[in-house]
Amino acid sequence: MKSRTQNKKAPTGDYPVGYARPPKEHQFRKGQSGNPTGRPRGSRTIHSLFGEIFRRRTTIRIGATEQRVPMIEALAYAALTKGLKGDVPALKLLFGLSAQINEQSQAVGVRMSEGDMEILADLQRRLRDEIQTELDTSEARQ
Repeated sequence: MKSRTQNKKAPTGDYPVGYARPPKEHQFRKGQSGNPTGRPRGSRTIHSLFGEIFRRRTTIRIGATEQRVPMIEALAYAALTKGLKGDVPALKLLFGLSAQINEQSQAVGVRMSEGDMEILADLQRRLRDEIQTELDTSEARQ
């Protein structure tokens, strides 16, 4: 991604005032910022906000036991549970995430076992079959 200064064209021509050459009285003084107040201290970015929310702990029920887990883990369990019940959007989400994790693992040199690869391939095949069946039934209704 280019920064703002890289996106701007360099001024062409030999003129004292004009494009990218403001009058001297309107230029920033030496040592003075263009945004003197800046971002207020303590204000939170979207990344820090979601990071904090995802690290909060919540109680979930797994089988007969209750466990306190981080919010992001609870969301993963919820998506997995929906996917196991046949919720196609949840399955798409899970397979998309597993593909990203697989790609990132391969990029840093982590290998999945053959059994794990077979399980993922089988789940992906079943998801494709499920999606195709859903598409066929929706086309038949029309």
